[in-house]
Amino acid sequence: MSRLFDIYDEMQRAVSAVTGRHLAAMERLGCTAPAIAAIGAKQAPFGVMRCDMRGKQFFEPTSEPYGIDAVIMPVMDEGEIVDLIAWRTLAPSALRWRNGDGWVLGIDAIQEPPLWDGFREITLHATPLDWIRNGGNGAVILDWSAVSQIRKLALFDIIRCDHPNVHQQLSAILSQPERKPKILGTEVKHGRAA
Repeated sequence: MSRLFDIYDEMQRAVSAVTGRHLAAMERLGCTAPAIAAIGAKQAPFGVMRCDMRGKQFFEPTSEPYGIDAVIMPVMDEGEIVDLIAWRTLAPSALRWRNGDGWVLGIDAIQEPPLWDGFREITLHATPLDWIRNGGNGAVILDWSAVSQIRKLALFDIIRCDHPNVHQQLSAILSQPERKPKILGTEVKHGRAA
């Protein structure tokens, strides 16, 4: 439980650090106030924090001179923060995780049932920045090695990919046949299994 508390605390500190300068920078990147507010109605849209991002997958908050100012976003699942991601506005696709538990940003778009049975559509964005620009609509696959979770997207009728790399990676995963185990039966003799 202390791990979750740390994540909530870190996210709160990151949100508290956002200034008008940060909001203006995000607006210059195409993140309008209404788009940010749409995300803010469901969760904290983003924060800022100085981070050690020298690792290949993970970041650590730091106050050291080698720290880099980064955008911090919560990765949610069923209304709970399960992870944080950090990325720089100069390279929004080069993200780092806090603990590695977040495979997708916008999981509600994947898990919420449609209003009626039938046609379902989702948009997959290439980066967290694109997701913010679109007001939190759709999803961003953060971890392409989460194949079993990504395969759930096959239940959608249409998947719109806003970048060719997303299209290629998703097509590669969904076009692979699922492993099917060998299923053995037993012989039936005179109404009983042998």
